[in-house]
Amino acid sequence: MKRRVLKGVLVALALWPAAQFALTQAWAVNPWKLFGFAMYSVPGPRVELELIGVLPDGRGMRIDRRAYSPREHRLASRFLSYRSELGFLARGDELADGVLALRPEFESVVVHTRRYWIDPETALVTSRDEHIRHGRDGRRTPFEPPDG
Repeated sequence: MKRRVLKGVLVALALWPAAQFALTQAWAVNPWKLFGFAMYSVPGPRVELELIGVLPDGRGMRIDRRAYSPREHRLASRFLSYRSELGFLARGDELADGVLALRPEFESVVVHTRRYWIDPETALVTSRDEHIRHGRDGRRTPFEPPDG
């Protein structure tokens, strides 16, 4: 029995780096998390956040970080922490709901994140942007920002 448990633990330990690698590649999960070995090969990820309130006429209005309420600051910090650790598995629903609750003039809010990491193919720092529009009805839709 002890031998079987030991073999199971050794197999799991041997397979986990491959599983963690798959998570970091597919979902941009932070390689410094989840007890893997990838943390020794890359710096910690950097994530930027921008919130854009959408008015009823469709115009977008960037919400200045300096104008965040204390609650918005807490929600944004929490979301950035989750996004840094869990990559694109972390969703901005709680942040968007909080912003919409505090800012009735907006019909929706766009959560724009940019995540930097080292591209394993080129060894260069690259980024990935994600724009998700969160409506008051709870719907999440990808948002294409206008050029310019």
